[in-house]
Amino acid sequence: MSQKSIEINTPTVFTEKTMYEIVAKVFLDDNFPTDVSSLDIDLKDLKYIDVAGVTVLSNLIELAQNFKIPVNFNYNDSVASFLIDSGFAQRYIGFPDDNLNKKTYTLPLKVIHAEEVVSHLHYQIVPWFLDCLEEETDKQDITSYQLSSIQTALQEIFNNINDHSNTKIGCYCGYYNKEKRIFKLCISDFGIGIPSKITKLNPHLTESQAIEKACEYGYTTKSTPNNMGAGLDVLLKNTVLANKGSLTIYSSRGIFCAKFSEEEIIKETRAVQEHNVYPGTIIVLEYPIDTIQLDEAQEFSW
Repeated sequence: MSQKSIEINTPTVFTEKTMYEIVAKVFLDDNFPTDVSSLDIDLKDLKYIDVAGVTVLSNLIELAQNFKIPVNFNYNDSVASFLIDSGFAQRYIGFPDDNLNKKTYTLPLKVIHAEEVVSHLHYQIVPWFLDCLEEETDKQDITSYQLSSIQTALQEIFNNINDHSNTKIGCYCGYYNKEKRIFKLCISDFGIGIPSKITKLNPHLTESQAIEKACEYGYTTKSTPNNMGAGLDVLLKNTVLANKGSLTIYSSRGIFCAKFSEEEIIKETRAVQEHNVYPGTIIVLEYPIDTIQLDEAQEFSW
């Protein structure tokens, strides 16, 4: 017999800082309950949501739908604006697609399967960077090959989803903040999480330290035949060092942050409260537009 529905009342502000309380309402003992009658999401109190909040909600919905669990929404006459700008409301609630035809600084929410990675990078993500760069800087006629450092970092994130996600499905969403002149891109999945296999091999590490370990040069658990050890260290090199950006990785009960400061990478691990868990991985990347590294124009190869 099915349990009663799961009810989610979204907070007024939904970001990576408030995502744990939402995830905790759904996952029981780190597991997704597959025998519930429905997932009911109340958006009435939601005033602000960012790229992380959108991807978390999307992952929850995709996971529920994967188990054939109906998803219902409760909202006022209007919803938080970024739910519309990101394409979330169009994808899940049934809002019309009109606004997605307008030029915005948003990289719309997309659900991505393992076999679609190259297509999404070439035709969705990189063109978004290029459009914003040409609109907001004096750089013109930039080619995708000149953003090879960003492409390589993102490819490694998607490889990680393919290797460690139970569903082989992730999602992403991005936004360029014109006032702060920063790209913010969030990629997430629900899977076993980065620390799982690392702590089995290194039981003395905390889960935050395990994420940091995964970002070391050459480190790999060799967990899949395709995992040749390129490693998440390319995120540090290509996001933080090359482009003077920052990254934050949330996975299981661990948090790892890295940012550029005074010509070096500053790393930090953070402890989370015991009841806080993200059953998978969410990576938040920030790239200041004025420090984006452009390579010489040449063909980029995978």
